[in-house]
Formats: sequence, C-alpha cells, structure tokens
Amino acid sequence: MERERATKFIHELLDLLVKQNGSDLFITASFPPAIKVDGKITPVSKTQLSPQHTIELVRSVMNDKQAAEFESTKECNFAISPPGIGRFRVNAFVQQGRVGMVLR
Repeated sequence: MERERATKFIHELLDLLVKQNGSDLFITASFPPAIKVDGKITPVSKTQLSPQHTIELVRSVMNDKQAAEFESTKECNFAISPPGIGRFRVNAFVQQGRVGMVLR
C-alpha cells in the first residue's frame, strides 16, 4: 500500500469515527480496524489488516523524526490534524512483535 493511499484510508476511518461520535480508532495487525463508540469497540469492516498493512498505515501518519523515534523505541506519541476532520492524539506501538496504533 503506497503512503498516499494509506494516509487517505486513515483519514476516511477518522472521518467515520467523528461521524459516529466515537472516541478511539484502533489499528491492529490481524484484526479489522475498529472504533470505540459509547464504550463499545466495533469493527468497521470484516477485512483483517495484515501485519504489513498495519506497519504502512502507522508510518503513513508519521514524519521522519517520529518514524526514527518509533524505530528506536518501538513507541511514539504525537498528534495529527487531518484537514476538515479534526485533531487526534496518536499512540503507535509494538506489542507482541506486531505494530499497532490508537488514535483519539
């Protein structure tokens, strides 16, 4: 998945999160993207994300400095502001050898 396509996909998921009045977006390898609405986590598709797609999605929202920190520490916290959608805090991490992130 190319970076531009990955970024567009994340922005579409964040737009859905806002429209559903959700609080969190979960990107996890081997699971479909999911949003938390009213305390309940719900998948937004039936398609599971592959480990490679998850890595590409996580890196698509990082700048070079954030990517370097992530490679070094296996974690990175930052914020993104997709135009017309809003501002989100991002926690990217490696857990049990797999990359994931939560956007709030």
